[in-house]
Order: sequence, then C-alpha cells, then structure tokens
Amino acid sequence: MDSTTFLSTTYIRTTPERLWQALTDPAFTDRYWGVTFENDWAKGSPLVWKQGGVTIAHPEQVVLVCDPYRRLSYTWHTFTEEWAGAVGVDEDVRARLAAERRSTVTFDRPASPCRTPGSPPGSAEPGRADPTRPADTVTRARRGGWTRRGPSGEAAAL
Repeated sequence: MDSTTFLSTTYIRTTPERLWQALTDPAFTDRYWGVTFENDWAKGSPLVWKQGGVTIAHPEQVVLVCDPYRRLSYTWHTFTEEWAGAVGVDEDVRARLAAERRSTVTFDRPASPCRTPGSPPGSAEPGRADPTRPADTVTRARRGGWTRRGPSGEAAAL
C-alpha cells in the first residue's frame, strides 16, 4: 500500500447478491447513505450522484470496475457548491474538499469468506490509515462524520 491509500475493511454477513443490491440499488443506497446513483454500472459509465435534491455529474466521476457480486470500483468526490448547500457543508470545508485529489472507492469480495482471526462472526475490523500520510480533509471527514452547519449557520472544524 502506498502513502496515498487509505484502507478500511468491514466484514458483512450477507450474500454476494444482497451486498451487490445494497451497493447498486437506488432504494438501498438512499435508505442507508441518503444518496442514489444513476448509471448502468458499466465500466467507463459516468457515476451520477444524487443527494439532498442535487444531481452531481462530472466527467471524472466514473465506474472503473464492475464485476457483479465480486468487485465494484468508481471515482467520486465532486464537491460542488450545490451539493454543499443541500447537505449543510460549510463553504470553507467544501473548498478544501474540492481542492483534494479525487477519491476512488472499491468494494471487493474475497474469493472465500474471511474475518480477523479471533473476532466473532459479523464483526468489523476498524479502518487503518497509512501513518506516514497526513490525514486529508476527506479522510478526517470520513472518520468523524461530515461537518454540518448548526442552527445558527456555524460549522464545526474538521
């Protein structure tokens, strides 16, 4: 793993088919993430992100790998002013997020089920970051939850 990689591993007790549905079906992604994706999940297809009444389409936000029930990978993090307003992210934080390099997310199912030795079935292993890489805004936000504006318009610092 190089210094630009952040790896988070979660073990989920489900079938490959149900996991695939949870990652690609708009009803599931809306229910659990508050986001829907509009695309055909073909390699190279644009990943159109819909959240908070805002649609985000960008030529660099695309599906990289689509192998049903096995692997799904795409680029994302097109942080627009419209998105920030819809989800309550402060403009200063949005600008810092937008200035960082685009993220790639990959969901990968190993060939055989596995879990951390000694951990109970269905348990999750916490994410680990490369200690030599300073945490960027996206990584800090992911760890602590996205910054939201309070009732008076104030925003907590990341």
